[in-house]
Amino acid sequence: MRNHSRLHHLPLQYLHKIEEYGLKGILDFVVISCLLDAGAGNWKYTYEGKTYDRSEGLAIASYVLFKD
Repeated sequence: MRNHSRLHHLPLQYLHKIEEYGLKGILDFVVISCLLDAGAGNWKYTYEGKTYDRSEGLAIASYVLFKD
């Protein structure tokens, strides 16, 4: 599943945290992230002092939304 979804863009240290939520958590994360991606354009997201852009930025932003 990781190669065909937003999970592919999530850095490994965050992927492990998402996997702790089980299959339902992973599916929730993927659906929310894909909906955010629709027409998002080119943007950047800064988290924990590091700036992520494009698909990786969407993945991190989705992770933060999901965990909160």
